[in-house]
Amino acid sequence: MFKKLTLVSAITAALAGCGADDQAYDYVERDAKEVAVKDLKDGRWFYVPTTGAAPRFALNQFPFLQGSPRYVELCFTKEGLEVRSYDKNYPDAHLSKDANNYCGEEKFVADDDGVNFAQVLTIPGDFAAYRCQEDAHGDCTNKEETNEDASLNYKKKTHFTPRPEDLEIAEFNMEDLYGITEGIDEIGAPRLISWDFDPKNGLLNFELERTFRIDLDNISDYINFATKASLDEALVDGAFKSRFYYSLVHESEVATEGYQPILYPVGDENDIGFFTTSTKKLNPVTNKYDRDVVYLNRFNPDQSSIKYYLSDNFFEEKNKLFLDATLQSIDKMNQALNVFGADAGKPEIEIVNKTKAAGIHPGDLRYNVINLIDEPLANGLLGYGPSVSNPMTGEIIKGHVNQYAGVARTGVPFYWDNLARFYNRNQLDLDGLEPLPTSSESVKTEVADRIEALSTMAAMASLKSDENIHAPLVSKEDIVSGKAATKSPTQLMKNFNDDMEFEKVVEAEENRLSFWAENNVYPIEASWVSSTNKAMLDNLKLDDERYFEIKLDDAGNEVSRQLKRWKYLPKELQVKAADAITVATYSNTLVHELGHNMGLRHNFKGSNDKANYYTLEQAHQLGLNNIPAYSSTMDYAPSMLDETPTWGLYDIAAFKFGYGRKVETIQDSSGSAPAPVAKPADSASDE
Repeated sequence: MFKKLTLVSAITAALAGCGADDQAYDYVERDAKEVAVKDLKDGRWFYVPTTGAAPRFALNQFPFLQGSPRYVELCFTKEGLEVRSYDKNYPDAHLSKDANNYCGEEKFVADDDGVNFAQVLTIPGDFAAYRCQEDAHGDCTNKEETNEDASLNYKKKTHFTPRPEDLEIAEFNMEDLYGITEGIDEIGAPRLISWDFDPKNGLLNFELERTFRIDLDNISDYINFATKASLDEALVDGAFKSRFYYSLVHESEVATEGYQPILYPVGDENDIGFFTTSTKKLNPVTNKYDRDVVYLNRFNPDQSSIKYYLSDNFFEEKNKLFLDATLQSIDKMNQALNVFGADAGKPEIEIVNKTKAAGIHPGDLRYNVINLIDEPLANGLLGYGPSVSNPMTGEIIKGHVNQYAGVARTGVPFYWDNLARFYNRNQLDLDGLEPLPTSSESVKTEVADRIEALSTMAAMASLKSDENIHAPLVSKEDIVSGKAATKSPTQLMKNFNDDMEFEKVVEAEENRLSFWAENNVYPIEASWVSSTNKAMLDNLKLDDERYFEIKLDDAGNEVSRQLKRWKYLPKELQVKAADAITVATYSNTLVHELGHNMGLRHNFKGSNDKANYYTLEQAHQLGLNNIPAYSSTMDYAPSMLDETPTWGLYDIAAFKFGYGRKVETIQDSSGSAPAPVAKPADSASDE
């Protein structure tokens, strides 16, 4: 019997070797972007659009500006892949989908829950199904073909090839708020620059390049004529290309499972300033949106470190100055935390790629990124530090810092001349500042005065240099009676011209600066050398007598020594001073923006909090020669010489509160700490 079976098997094998089955299966050539619809990972995703590279001369373009994050669900329709926002009032509700991830159809009028998921965008594309091509006998020929059967229901199609260049955005987002596409017309179709589609592993990223032309009626608002030698040269900048990056990442790839959210009552928020994730929820009893749920925003404190990537251009030879400054600043921040906040509970910041480029795009939701922009952009920004948090918990899942190093260098001559003026007046000392009044009202007044001063400076710079402008003696309230920062920067400067009243110019500039402050952006006007400065820059040693104008008496003895103005410095010393001032501005901005990434809001009391400045001994422990006249890096500097190039004592105390769940007190409390509450009770009252 065994022999017979062996013989039959041998014959079968021989016959099989002569048939079509022995041929390799011939697949239809597929588009590299094609995905299987069933591979779309189930559950919720995070979506964030980000502007990409933009020309330095385009006034209304803000490169690497993060859009508003969305918590979304995905499903396929006839048109393509739809992205819809989750229903925040019913967070346990999910979009109806079939086994192949096609959106469920509403079969009854009353079955309308799907419309409560707000439309965000659609990625159009082509659907296909495949089958084996058959011969005349109905047998498979080992050759694949596309199923073109017109009667095939679209939900039976198994594969999808996206066309990202035909992206249809339905929602309003930050590019609308910032006026990025206002006053310009798009020319031609977008071009796909890069893409990474892996829905099975929760990733859908792509970047588009779009071409724009400025509307003729708006040309004076969108071209910086002060940088052009002629009208003809200016008109060249009337058309340009900008890039836009879109990142969709499944929550399982970025959010921490089991993360413990922190409820953040108003009383806490008023004392220690963190960003929040908040929403109004529908009260099932009253059917009113009267239940506020507010979570504190922070990174997961249980991770070993908060990992950041550096953008590729850090590793260009011309940017070594900024690479070194970045690594040194991170070391100083970690050192301050270890020395004065070892129990703070906040993980250290770790730079993953210290020595080489990693090819990470700043808009990719999977990575925290410090992005260097080394060109002197016309919009005058120094830094920008947005983050993305989980709306269900407040956990920060992505931090992103833009360092506008090119802009930092443009202010050097101005900074130096002011520095020289106060040095020559003997107004620089090593003992810090006298404390300013610290009442809430006085702090508000000082901040208002500071913004007014900044806007007046910027406004005067915006007017013709040969005009004699006299600033009127009017208060901020007289100039701006309404709410500040209610319009985008480009809207605020619309119809700007040299014939505008000075008050209108100040109003526009004041609104612009306030707008940046409210959106985690650090403008160049916020870093300047004022008469309240305290000490020479730590990284600039005036050890070369060519810095000074030295006067001698008849006997050859020195009788006076004054710092030269910028234009009188030798070229060699200009380079040295420019590097030192640029690095100081850059480093202080970096710490400030990373503070935003960690969850910290602005703290405009930091410069009035002398009791919590570092002592001289503490400053020396951190390797600082002078005492920073700040308790917090989250203030806007009235003087770049007062800033702390690392975490201040307030910042460390804030980390202890937000990450370590500890409160620093002047004296120990006799009571025990209350247990943390992660979620509001169903019976909780809002009164």
